[in-house]
Amino acid sequence: MQKINLDGALPSTLEPLAELVRTMRSPQFLSSIGGMLEQYFSGIHYVLFFLERERRPVVLRDNLSEDLKQKALKPYCDRMYLLDPFYRYWLTNPLPDFKTLDAVAPHGFRQSDYFREYYAPLGLYDEAMCFFQPTETQCLGFSFGFYSHRQRVEPDQLAQQMTFLFPVLQAMVEQFWLSSNLNLQTDANPAELYLLDNFAKDILSSREQEIARLIVLGYSSKGIADRLGIALGTVKNHRKHLYAKLQINSQAELFNLFLLYQNKAHWDNHRA
Repeated sequence: MQKINLDGALPSTLEPLAELVRTMRSPQFLSSIGGMLEQYFSGIHYVLFFLERERRPVVLRDNLSEDLKQKALKPYCDRMYLLDPFYRYWLTNPLPDFKTLDAVAPHGFRQSDYFREYYAPLGLYDEAMCFFQPTETQCLGFSFGFYSHRQRVEPDQLAQQMTFLFPVLQAMVEQFWLSSNLNLQTDANPAELYLLDNFAKDILSSREQEIARLIVLGYSSKGIADRLGIALGTVKNHRKHLYAKLQINSQAELFNLFLLYQNKAHWDNHRA
């Protein structure tokens, strides 16, 4: 854990943390983390990424404007993450941690092409990230972006309080990961229902299931169309129908649903 001076780091209340505890065993837990952070750090911009080796980052939650999503998240998940100092740090240090940009970036990073081409045009002058590590190969990364020097929360203040809160949040993420299956009621055989190749097979058509699998793996609609040799409009129609059948509205919700189902299969097999 990065060493931070904790003088004055105690939050004024633990009520937001207590509210988060109440959701720890529900699918609302990830959304509630975002809500808790907004209560502690008013005006902060955050993005919750799911990180896994050899796969592109997936955005699970964020509170960015639509404009920032297009300018920041799309290019990041497409290609820029490969040069991101936080992502590269995690690849070599897959452990629970909290880091500031200056702690993980190479010397002279703020004068680099990456900083000038990605950070500067966004007005992003500083960043920090929590690495919550539920398994050895998977990570929930909370990125905190500082887009304006007029923000109510300064980087040093966030670093102090997150260092104080981090051990509790890490423990809660671990428990969420272990107990997420508590909210999934099904009589189906877990070995058949929850593996990637059979995800939602009792709900979706074979083509919808194939497209859902590719979405989870990080393919764009155009990428799916190219891979399957079908029209882009056809992919979009299938995507709309499978979202309706699963009662979700976004890629993030689909990914969350798959994570919960996959996690149940893992722990059911582990207990068998």
